[in-house]
Amino acid sequence: MTLRSWLFSNRPRRRMSGKAVIVGQAMTRLGGGGPPPHVIALHRGLTSKGFKMQLAIGVCDESDVDMRYIASPADDIVTVSAMSRRVSWRDLIALFQLVAWLRRLRPDLVHTHTSKAGALGRIAAVITGVPRIVHTFHGHVLEKYFGGFASATISLIERFLAIWTDQIIVLSEAQKYDICQRFRIAPDQMVRIIRLGVSVKPSGTLAGPLPSLDYLRQSKFRWVGWFGRAVPIKNVDLLCQTAKLATSVTSECGFLLAGDGPEFEKLLAVRESAGQDRVVVTGWVDDVVPYMRECSCLVLTSLNEGTPVCVIQAMMLGIPVVSTGVGGVMDLLGGVKVEYLGFRLCERGIIADSNCESVSAAILIALEGRDSIRRMVVQAKEFVEENFGIERLVDDISVLYSSVLTNRGCEMLSRESNRRAM
Repeated sequence: MTLRSWLFSNRPRRRMSGKAVIVGQAMTRLGGGGPPPHVIALHRGLTSKGFKMQLAIGVCDESDVDMRYIASPADDIVTVSAMSRRVSWRDLIALFQLVAWLRRLRPDLVHTHTSKAGALGRIAAVITGVPRIVHTFHGHVLEKYFGGFASATISLIERFLAIWTDQIIVLSEAQKYDICQRFRIAPDQMVRIIRLGVSVKPSGTLAGPLPSLDYLRQSKFRWVGWFGRAVPIKNVDLLCQTAKLATSVTSECGFLLAGDGPEFEKLLAVRESAGQDRVVVTGWVDDVVPYMRECSCLVLTSLNEGTPVCVIQAMMLGIPVVSTGVGGVMDLLGGVKVEYLGFRLCERGIIADSNCESVSAAILIALEGRDSIRRMVVQAKEFVEENFGIERLVDDISVLYSSVLTNRGCEMLSRESNRRAM
């Protein structure tokens, strides 16, 4: 018998009854990016289904975009004041705070999100004897984020944490391959793909120093949109190089850069060099949908991604997507149909090599609006509408919770582990 199968066979089984199932979710912080809207939507959806949900979140660093505005007073959220994205001695205090939180809550199941909360939250759940533990990889920090030694250390920590985890959720086939095959974090049978739930309904929270939508609508330019955090993993350098090259090659396109972060000054610099009328820099936008509707193309230049929400939103809005071939983007855009020098026309978008010549050429093809691009956009819209609805997400997670709590998923894993150990 393996260690994992022994753990699963000896952990308590939750008997389903008429009482509401108590679930404690933990997330590092409501910082800029796709995970916060996903977790808040899941929190509200599962509450409406009768689960008793409570969400523990850390705090944002000075360089973070703070997205706490997406939460409402009606959401049951507690703050773990010592938990943040930055690794420090305060993580030990955050662990004690999470242990105290779980002892008060006494949940039937803990569901952790993102790396820091995933580590501290799962350790706290083991310490307090929470019956079931689930973790979601919204992306991963196993490569590109840190150096080789740090990445190897993180992989070892994730393998250890997986021993105590009943179910791991990933958002795409590419992520599952990374977790199970490339980095060998967990066996295939304990990793389940559950896609994001995304909405393109405007929230009505347009705030901050934003450009006039009238300017975007009345301008002669066809806008190429970029929405995200201005951080190294998003390859802001490549984005800026692409904007300079594309605006010099054609007089038709302009760039709308909506984001903030430690590399925000680079966005401002490209606006100065390419022309303030050709490059609009907004800073962080609370509600991207009205701005995305004015775009003729969306570009993503990242070095690593999970399943980027902005790509799904663009596909839902019928906007062609140009991206580097990273992470879950490959699954979103589908198989390659035609290969050109430097980029590939896929079923639902365009994958470009990681250089400004390739990305710029792919953007110009997307803006041409040829028949193949129009067909690609239609297929993309149909694909995301079928696979990325919020109601579908809540239903999938509800079924997974029920399976884990009644031990069916764990019993299947235990049998498979025993078979392999024989």
